[in-house]
Amino acid sequence: MPAKLSSNRQAGFTLIEGVITIVILGIAMVTMTSFIFPQVERSATPHYQARAAAISNAFLNEILSRKFDHNSEPVRDVHLRCGESGIACTVPDVVTGRWPEDDPLEYTDIVDANGDVIGQRLNVEFADDVDDFHGCWGDAKLCRQRYLSYQWQGLIENLLDPSRTPDEDVGYNNMTLRVDVSYGSPSNGVGDPAQQTFKRIAIEVDTGRYGLYDFVAYRGNY
Repeated sequence: MPAKLSSNRQAGFTLIEGVITIVILGIAMVTMTSFIFPQVERSATPHYQARAAAISNAFLNEILSRKFDHNSEPVRDVHLRCGESGIACTVPDVVTGRWPEDDPLEYTDIVDANGDVIGQRLNVEFADDVDDFHGCWGDAKLCRQRYLSYQWQGLIENLLDPSRTPDEDVGYNNMTLRVDVSYGSPSNGVGDPAQQTFKRIAIEVDTGRYGLYDFVAYRGNY
């Protein structure tokens, strides 16, 4: 009987099959790049939302624990309110949006390696009224970029740790917090310099590409 011939040839991809494979892989990569990968980045948004809420809550608790105005003073068992008995309430600078520095002790000069003053940081322990917190908190350069007309008040960490300096590692990279204090009424929700019964404390947390988050509270003149 004649011996059977064995074939060692191996089947491979044809040119058409290779082209089809490349097209399918290209479509898959476009799909992943357009839909799946952005979802991975957006998954961090809830984290920053929760962080922004926690930070603003800490600031509001600290700010609302202070008195209404620098010119409101407790005298024995009586609390003198600004706007009464000839005591004028503090007036903000409407041009720059800043409140005056009422007490030099409330601020500490921040110097660089050459000994030059690069800014002033609020000493939270000496802050006695809600106006003192008006300004931008976070990296000083980032504050100047985002809120040019607002005074830099310090790092976000300085609210609880006044000793923290800008050259140390910070835990809120690319995040800034703007505190805007103005006269306003809860009834209309906007600033109203004509009335001096309430101060509107508006906080904006800027997390960069993860969004802006706004929080508002009111401090009454009592």
